[in-house]
Amino acid sequence: MTEDIYAKPDFTKKIRFQTEVKEDSNPDVHHDIDDVRIYDNYCAEEITPPERSQDTTTKEQQQSLNHNLTLKATRLEDEKDHLEAANYNLTKERDELQKLVDGE
Repeated sequence: MTEDIYAKPDFTKKIRFQTEVKEDSNPDVHHDIDDVRIYDNYCAEEITPPERSQDTTTKEQQQSLNHNLTLKATRLEDEKDHLEAANYNLTKERDELQKLVDGE
């Protein structure tokens, strides 16, 4: 029983529930909302499925994106070098101060 509670759900299918729309010809008739259809398709009825997304970027846009990515990578590399140098200097100063404290 606990295995059923903690079992992973199966998300491989997309299921849509839709109640059937009924004509209201007689206002005294109670609508049965238990009449439910289950659809395995993920698109609404009478709607064509969306087309696969196509690459709409132009050559200029691609070059601009590549240039921006290169600039950001360069800035990150420079920042990394700066932080490594600062860490080295601080470690060196800490060691020198520790030698002064230990030497007294």
